[in-house]
Amino acid sequence: MTNPTGTIAVGVEEEFHIVDAGTRHLVSRSGDLLDRLPKDRFTQELLRSAVEANSRPFPTLEELARDLTGLRRTMIAAADDLGLGIAAAGTVPLGDVDRMKVSPDPRYEQMLDDYQVLTREQLISGTQVHAEIEDPDLAVMVAHRVGPWLSPLLALSGSSPYWMGEDTGYASYRTLVWRRWPTSGGG
Repeated sequence: MTNPTGTIAVGVEEEFHIVDAGTRHLVSRSGDLLDRLPKDRFTQELLRSAVEANSRPFPTLEELARDLTGLRRTMIAAADDLGLGIAAAGTVPLGDVDRMKVSPDPRYEQMLDDYQVLTREQLISGTQVHAEIEDPDLAVMVAHRVGPWLSPLLALSGSSPYWMGEDTGYASYRTLVWRRWPTSGGG
């Protein structure tokens, strides 16, 4: 094995639910919110009740934290102007599946056509952390180092005990909703 060189840059994608600030119920208003946000940093999700924020990759966690904080502030300010709130949770506790709409995208519309209720019930969100590692030897070393910590990290990420106003008894009900997809590897 060669001596690995290079840096690791870390970027984060965070998905957020959009709720009515008064009722705290999920609303399909991502289009209104996205119209007020920088297009290169915020995108639509499967359902119009969610928005994704995308950090840039950074070599230090301090820089990443500043970027994520800035993205959240920008989104919250835009949401406030619309009478909306932002919820960062694996599932949303209050919502009506029948009122949720799929984002205008041919891929999402095909998913709705193919999977119907499964698509409409994707009232979940998550956070993905990406590591940009150019050196393949370093990438393998990082993967081996992170491996033993994946179970504790997964346990710490449980943020979705509620579903439609009910306590499910699970720390991560989001996982059960996600596993229903044929491509998730869990069903």
